[in-house]
Amino acid sequence: MADNPRRRFRYARRPLAERMKAFKERKPRGPLVAGRSLNPRQQKELRRANHLLGIGDHINAGVLFEDMANRAYDRDILYPAPMLFLQAAHAYLLGEKTEASLLAARRGLELLASQERWAVLHHEGQRYIAELRAAQQAQPAEQLAAWLADTTPQPLPAAPTKSDTCPYCGAHGSLEPLAAGRAQSCRYCGSVVLVV
Repeated sequence: MADNPRRRFRYARRPLAERMKAFKERKPRGPLVAGRSLNPRQQKELRRANHLLGIGDHINAGVLFEDMANRAYDRDILYPAPMLFLQAAHAYLLGEKTEASLLAARRGLELLASQERWAVLHHEGQRYIAELRAAQQAQPAEQLAAWLADTTPQPLPAAPTKSDTCPYCGAHGSLEPLAAGRAQSCRYCGSVVLVV
């Protein structure tokens, strides 16, 4: 096998030193914070869920987001889990399943609070409350606003510097700006991220 001319030729074209140099210059794909990012199979499922959300199949998208969030949480992939729960809540609310939406949103916001990501908690909580009010759900919106006011520390800590890490899949350097204003798209999972 060592005398195979085809094998020798393949490795002769690219020496080991050159391959090692290319490996060292590559950007890391994992998250910048402690924890692990979603593996490629989960990123593929996330792209599918985002596609379903984009074409209007909101309930199935919500089921996929919630399933991925539960699996990520069970496997200690804690960084993207709350964002996946919040994405499931958004999809369920669009599909008019208010109870499922509230449960997923509460779980995601509680996870953000337990991770002490206060700026993200405040931003995502206010965004979800606005979605509830737009869906004519005033009472749950007021209850969630009261919980959010009790949970977040006052004054709110300064927002962290803008990161290029996707909050859904944890991929580093994957966000690309979209043409329509303050949004970015992840090139690994296809999620749309609003810039704070």
